[in-house]
Amino acid sequence: MTRLVRPFSRALKVSDGFTLIELLVVIAILTRMLLPALSKAKDKATGTQCEGDLKQITLIISRYSLDSREYLPEPNWNSPWLRRGWLYDASGGSVP
Repeated sequence: MTRLVRPFSRALKVSDGFTLIELLVVIAILTRMLLPALSKAKDKATGTQCEGDLKQITLIISRYSLDSREYLPEPNWNSPWLRRGWLYDASGGSVP
């Protein structure tokens, strides 16, 4: 809605809405307020995913040891990394 303002007998139109600059400033302020909360949520999600991965690896190793007479899987940590193990693929002979 617009209204007419006549300060010195000149007709000027004054708008009741926000300008583009004002909207951009408000968006920037809201973004700066929300970014720390989003960062914390992302860190928590990453930690939760890591916990889930660790749980799965522990469960897999436990099941493997139950099926193979209490032996643990070969992690192929030892040099020269020639055999393929469960921890990483050593087919190229490279160190992880």
